[in-house]
Amino acid sequence: MENTEELKPQLRHTPDAKKLLNGLSPHDRGRQKQQLVCRWLYAHGVSTADIINQVAGQKAPGYAKKLVDKGLLIASRTISGSPQYFYTLSKVGLNLASEFSLEPLEYKCLSPSKLSQTLFDHNFAVQRISLAARAHGFKYRSQAQVALKHAPGAKIPDGVWLDSNNTKIAIEVEFSQKFSRTLDTMIWAIAESLNKNEYSCYFIFARSQAIIKNYSKSIQPGEIIDFWEKNKNGVWVTNEENRRKVPDWLHEKVFFLDIEQPFVDPRPQL
Repeated sequence: MENTEELKPQLRHTPDAKKLLNGLSPHDRGRQKQQLVCRWLYAHGVSTADIINQVAGQKAPGYAKKLVDKGLLIASRTISGSPQYFYTLSKVGLNLASEFSLEPLEYKCLSPSKLSQTLFDHNFAVQRISLAARAHGFKYRSQAQVALKHAPGAKIPDGVWLDSNNTKIAIEVEFSQKFSRTLDTMIWAIAESLNKNEYSCYFIFARSQAIIKNYSKSIQPGEIIDFWEKNKNGVWVTNEENRRKVPDWLHEKVFFLDIEQPFVDPRPQL
C-alpha cells in the first residue's frame, strides 16, 4: 500500500501558480502572451511559427496554431514551402494589438492571399536577428515603427536597435548583390543618415562573403559614388560633374556581420 504520509511534504511545498508567473494568474499570463504576439505581428505584418514561439517565450511548438484556433491569427501556406505557413493578424488579433499600441500603424496584411511573398525570407531574417539582439540587451524598433517618425526622403533601415545607452543603430539585411545605381544610392543614403546623426552606425547582415567583400570595398575612403539621374528618355545615366567620394570616416561606422553566425557586437569596446 502506498505511503501517503511521504507525499504530504511534497504537496505542501508545491509552488503557487501566481508566484511562478510573476504575480499573474495563468489566464492573465496567457492574455499577456497573446498581446505580445499580436503586437509583434502588428509591427511586422507577417511572421513564422518559430518566431512567434520566441516572442511568446514558448518552448513547446504549436503556439501559433493555438492563436489561429482562438481566432487571433490566420495561417497561410507559403509558395516556397519553407516555412510551410506564414501568419498574419485576423481582425480580432488586429483589434487586440492596436488597442494596446501607443503607435498606430497601418496594417496591410488582412488579406494574406494578396500579399507578395518575395521578401518573406528577408523580413523573417530581420525579425530573427532582432530577437537575438534583444537577448543581448538591445531594444528594437521595426521598420514600420521607424517609418512613422522619419524625415521625408530619409533612408528607412530594415530596423533600429537601441543599446543600453539608447544609442541608435540602423540594421540592414542584404541577401542579394547591389551594383551600379542601386549600390551607389544605398551607400550615399547610409552616409547621409550618419552625417545627419540619425544613427550612430550601421550593422549590415549578409549570408554571402561575396556581398560583404563587395560592400566593404565600396565604402573605403576615396571610392567614387556616382550621381544618377534620368535623361530625357527616362533612362538612368551618371552625371560625372556631380560625382562624390566616399567620406573618409564611413568605413568606421558600417559593420558587416555574417547572419549565420551568433551575434557579437562588432563595435570597438570603449
